[in-house]
Amino acid sequence: MGPWALMTRQFSVLGYEVEPRPLLHGAALSAVVALILAVGVASFTDADTASVIISSLMVVGFIFGGLVAGRSATKNPMVHGALSAVPINLLVTVVALIRRNTDIGPETVLFLIALVVLTTSCGTFGGLIGGRISPQRKSLLH
Repeated sequence: MGPWALMTRQFSVLGYEVEPRPLLHGAALSAVVALILAVGVASFTDADTASVIISSLMVVGFIFGGLVAGRSATKNPMVHGALSAVPINLLVTVVALIRRNTDIGPETVLFLIALVVLTTSCGTFGGLIGGRISPQRKSLLH
């Protein structure tokens, strides 16, 4: 059994069934939009404009990631949308903690908590939209 076999097995998070494939698709889209496009925009604009554009792209990226995860999930689109933000949250938390411990950045614990709440909320909102525009109408949580 290889590592790809794990992508076909459903697992449970807080009693909700989660499918790995829609979750990975949503997380990948969030990563592409929120990280790659945001870094690309930052390299072509000045610092003041870049922070607004990067923040906007990150919010849109997490909403679209949640939308993709929620739309392609057969059950629980809001849960899939919220969980699509988790891999990027882990990455951002690790980077912020490294920056904080090396005195490069001013990240605080409150900043990290606010960031996790914002990104998970955006993913949940995207999952809500994805569940509503899905071809097969389904319950948002069951």
